[in-house]
Amino acid sequence: LSYGGDPSTVWITWITFDDTYASVVEYGTKDLERNATGDTSLFIDGGSKKSKRYVHRVRLTELEPGTTYVYHVGSEYGWSPIFRFTALQERPEGGYIYAVYGDLGNVNARSLGKIQQQAQRGDLAYNLDTRIRIFKLKFQDDGQFGDQFGRQIEPVAAYVPYMTVVGNHEEAYNFSHFVNRYTMPNSDHNLFYSFDLGAAHFIAFSTEFYYFTNYGWQQLAKQWEWLNNDLKLRFIFLSFIYSLYCQVANQNRDKRPWIITMGHRPMYCSDFDEDDCTKYESRIRAGLPETHAYALEKLFYSFGVDLEIWAHEHSYERMWPVYNRTVYNGTRSPYVDPPAPVHVVTGSAVRIKLDSTVR
Repeated sequence: LSYGGDPSTVWITWITFDDTYASVVEYGTKDLERNATGDTSLFIDGGSKKSKRYVHRVRLTELEPGTTYVYHVGSEYGWSPIFRFTALQERPEGGYIYAVYGDLGNVNARSLGKIQQQAQRGDLAYNLDTRIRIFKLKFQDDGQFGDQFGRQIEPVAAYVPYMTVVGNHEEAYNFSHFVNRYTMPNSDHNLFYSFDLGAAHFIAFSTEFYYFTNYGWQQLAKQWEWLNNDLKLRFIFLSFIYSLYCQVANQNRDKRPWIITMGHRPMYCSDFDEDDCTKYESRIRAGLPETHAYALEKLFYSFGVDLEIWAHEHSYERMWPVYNRTVYNGTRSPYVDPPAPVHVVTGSAVRIKLDSTVR
């Protein structure tokens, strides 16, 4: 499942190894009384075996918020087990709840059992609205790792919207498995996209374009231009909201939309592993070496990004508001309307090794 761009819409995506000649979802509130059809596309792995997979995508619309639906996917050639999901609904006290984690892979997936258990018990379906995953998954071995991961995460992703952000382990064949296996809103490639939900505007993007330059510079330039335009539109919208706030006395400032970015490799971190985030001028923060082209820190700061979520480091840390290596914590409430973004690194879904610097 993935969020379709508004709370009444979801995408359902699945893979078969044979052509089933149709992509059908049967669903309903009690019985499977409705059906929706979608598209099938052939995906050929870039490895030596050129293994084939058929990717099925179906969009469900006009869902009633807070209503639980049962469904299965397939065609006359075979059907999946029956799953369920609850259409997104804002909480009575306002807002949505998001679970965010990174670096959950096939090996040492320390958090997987707990996540599966919560989904199967229905805790996530009712208490969690969307799950955002910042990736660590290998797509070599003719895509078998990806198939295995799909089976592992099905007990979760078949029940709650599962939003994904590309990471370094998805690099094989120019991220082709990531592009083909998932369906994110407002994008035909999943590598960078944005969506609104409640009071938040989410922006997902690829940090990997800064490192895997063997695929060329065009996709990095295209992403940076897209980020600039997306943030510019959001900035205009926020300026309009702020002007209304200034004019309406009882306007609740908590309703001012947030801007949240999500990328795999962080700008900053406190580790000692010599990753790019430990360096004085990381590529994500300061741009490409020597030219400083496509730097993201200044761009995000200029357009008022509130929260930046990262992974890659197998640890968790929340930083003080920071910009240009300057920390803004000089008040008693540094997280209240801070002058700079807050960075969160959440890459501890995988097993971590504790040492004298990590507890």
